[in-house]
Amino acid sequence: MSEVAKHFDAVAPTYDTWKKRNHYYYENLKVFFQGFVPRGGLVFDFGCGTGEILASLEPHEGIGMDISPEMVKIARVKFSSQKNLYFTDSQEDPRISSTSFEYIICADVIEHLEDIDSALQFLRRVSGRNTRVIISMATALWEPILMVLEKLRMKMPEGPHNRISFRTLRRKLELAGFLVEESGTRLLVPTDKIPFADAVNARFYKFPLLRKLGLVGYIVARPLFR
Repeated sequence: MSEVAKHFDAVAPTYDTWKKRNHYYYENLKVFFQGFVPRGGLVFDFGCGTGEILASLEPHEGIGMDISPEMVKIARVKFSSQKNLYFTDSQEDPRISSTSFEYIICADVIEHLEDIDSALQFLRRVSGRNTRVIISMATALWEPILMVLEKLRMKMPEGPHNRISFRTLRRKLELAGFLVEESGTRLLVPTDKIPFADAVNARFYKFPLLRKLGLVGYIVARPLFR
């Protein structure tokens, strides 16, 4: 088992507790993905954790995959009554490999991948002509702040990760056969303990001097077909 899988297996029992402690960030992340993925779609959540974001999208069929078997076990129990959701810890699962998804989401996952190029090639294989891939990742600008918050036990332990630049990620997507359609940042204020957080987050990215300062960086891409 990889070091990343070991880390998230260890974190799994407290994963949802951490999310409740930082509910503002995670609720905003759900809203962000809901803005790109309409209800009733065919959705693949690559790095699904315990399934919260996938479930919030209300897909007609949603498949979540995670490298951590413990995360997948929790997701299966939490959403056992929702027959539209399916969780696995294997890329080779037939329900993934035989499907071309309408939407593929990767929420705070890219930085934990040990081989980003292979992962993007895998996502390309399960993409159809109209697929949209939506990737989010904390921006490198916020890395020192996030590490301090982790030391203070104010955020979930990050574990092994490499927060690559979005310029590098864009280049890797292009090499894997994707065209980047949109990119940007969201969530300048990641807590509701600061006054007017909602108002700031709804507008800051519209201003050139502020738009690169958001915590959540994102890319929307589609596969290229000849």
